[in-house]
Amino acid sequence: MALADLVQSHAFRTLLFGIAGVLSLFAGERAAQAAGGWSRELTSKANFWLIVSVVLFVLGTAKLLGLQHLLGGNARELVREEGFYDVRHAYQRLANYAVIAVGLLAFAVGTWIWVRRWTVLALPLGVVVVLVSFVAIRAISLHDVDTLLYRTDVWGVQASAAVEVLLTASTALVAFVSTLCTRSS
Repeated sequence: MALADLVQSHAFRTLLFGIAGVLSLFAGERAAQAAGGWSRELTSKANFWLIVSVVLFVLGTAKLLGLQHLLGGNARELVREEGFYDVRHAYQRLANYAVIAVGLLAFAVGTWIWVRRWTVLALPLGVVVVLVSFVAIRAISLHDVDTLLYRTDVWGVQASAAVEVLLTASTALVAFVSTLCTRSS
């Protein structure tokens, strides 16, 4: 199996979400050990990684179950039945802008909660926010975005798959490095 086929494989991308989730969980466990135990404070480094692992497990489960396509198909049918199919583009574009705004807000709030205390968390926070925003924008399925993501190849790999793998693998790598760099007490 060629690398391009592997990257485009649904099973591989689902597995990658699971691996990134497990590595994030390990990073949280390691941070909790270094701090002398799990903290109930949201601002703890361990809780940051726990939240990241939950987000990755939810994204992986959604991918495994095909929820993006199921919800997209159901929404498309509802829009057709209600007679809004021809004017959906404006709403999809507005939804994309809303996702970007919510992503920026999530990054700002995450920075206020975690990064001001743990600057090393800026990178994983940014990558996870971009990953979730990317998945949401892909699910909204605006034709122009779909054309870019599904008809553009990057080194023989569909752009959508390449971006998803890059972001998920980056999260896994940062979690792994965090696990290695965190000293336990």
